[in-house]
Amino acid sequence: MTFEVIVLAAGKGTRMQSREPKVMQDLAGKSLFSHVMTTAAELQARRIHVVHGHNKDVLQDAVQQLTGVNWICQDQQLGTAHAVLQALPTVSPESDVLVLYGDVPLIKESTLASLVAAVAGRNLVVLTAYVAAPSGYGRVVRGRDDAVACIVEERDADEDEKAICEINTGFIAAPARVLSRLLDRIGNENSQGEYYLTDAVSLAVESGTPVLTHTTTDVDEISGVNTPQQLARLERSYQARQAEELMQAGLCLRDPTRFDLRGTMEFGTDCMIDVNVLLTGHVVLGNDVTIGANCTVLDSELGD
Repeated sequence: MTFEVIVLAAGKGTRMQSREPKVMQDLAGKSLFSHVMTTAAELQARRIHVVHGHNKDVLQDAVQQLTGVNWICQDQQLGTAHAVLQALPTVSPESDVLVLYGDVPLIKESTLASLVAAVAGRNLVVLTAYVAAPSGYGRVVRGRDDAVACIVEERDADEDEKAICEINTGFIAAPARVLSRLLDRIGNENSQGEYYLTDAVSLAVESGTPVLTHTTTDVDEISGVNTPQQLARLERSYQARQAEELMQAGLCLRDPTRFDLRGTMEFGTDCMIDVNVLLTGHVVLGNDVTIGANCTVLDSELGD
């Protein structure tokens, strides 16, 4: 079964207090949107569809290296279900569909691949996570048999539902035919007056469509960016992830919490980087290279 990806990137992000669209905020030298699109491309989907607002040119410039992207304008932001419905007419009815978000940059390719595999041409699959402080997230409500019953947004949840610690991450995958049928039935009778993609879950349960969940233990990979504080926290998480991968490959970092890579790097054997070092662009280190404290290296090759 082939699958296609829909990336939702139409939000304005007013809480960022920036002239730039929210999805164009910078994380480690790339926009949030570029991070998401890079991961989407790694999945090798049949096609990637991007639902945008009035910022198409900016988004296209950010991912001009990707070809064959289908761009769909959502003139009115009426909710996530409404956004997906704008793209579905251009998706092959025979495909499975994976929905991603342009402001959730650290989602892992392996996690998304697991979601897609679980669809198997018939299931609706939701990515969930358990968090100690679930405030702000939709809650996953399960029945007595532990099967998913519905997802309730916090604004619409009662006190018992707010106490649930299994949250909806927003990532969902399903056959295109099934998703189209479910979304056509979604209403906007909620506190926001929006069409929630998550309402597809309860409708799937009612119609007998199997609803499965895949759970991640990495909260950072499902965290979105709405404020400068959240952006800064994800920057540190991303840098920690990069530092760990580089050290596993043999790079010596004196203090991985004081190392930043805003781009890409290659390195030989016995390389050491001291504290407060920033590498930007593409940096190549030969063998036995030492970079002292408080250095910035930009698009450079340092020989043996």
